[in-house]
Amino acid sequence: MQEHEFNKYEGSKGAIEAIQWDVSQRTFTALLKSGMRWEPGPMGGKTFFLGRSFDKEQIEVREGDWIIKDGNDFSLCGNQEFENNYQQIK
Repeated sequence: MQEHEFNKYEGSKGAIEAIQWDVSQRTFTALLKSGMRWEPGPMGGKTFFLGRSFDKEQIEVREGDWIIKDGNDFSLCGNQEFENNYQQIK
């Protein structure tokens, strides 16, 4: 089984590392290995929260969203916005 991982993408602000949430165990494992802080979403749902409840703000990650890694920080980008602004570096 191929392991998912963060890939490099180029955008107007430079290179980033990102991974798309596709609700798979492989992607979730890659997110956990990255050190990302998270909390589960609603039971049986396909979402989770970026950050933890004691953080300033929790961001709900939905299927198809992109998680961008910047050092030890993580942010979210919707699928359409990501596709419009980033190209994978091969």
